[in-house]
Amino acid sequence: MLGKNAAESAPIDDFLFGPDFSETLKAAQVCEKAGRDVSKTLLTVGKKTLQPHATYSPLTA
Repeated sequence: MLGKNAAESAPIDDFLFGPDFSETLKAAQVCEKAGRDVSKTLLTVGKKTLQPHATYSPLTA
């Protein structure tokens, strides 16, 4: 899917998708991987911080 998006946004010239298509594709792949890594980190942190406390006792007046 990523390669298709990069190919569709690349200008067409003497080379089918431009002279630096491989660099554009690699940059897009690096960005996608970084995004996945960040989202995994956020999910892990979120699961650890949002667990309910087992010793919850409401205050009574």
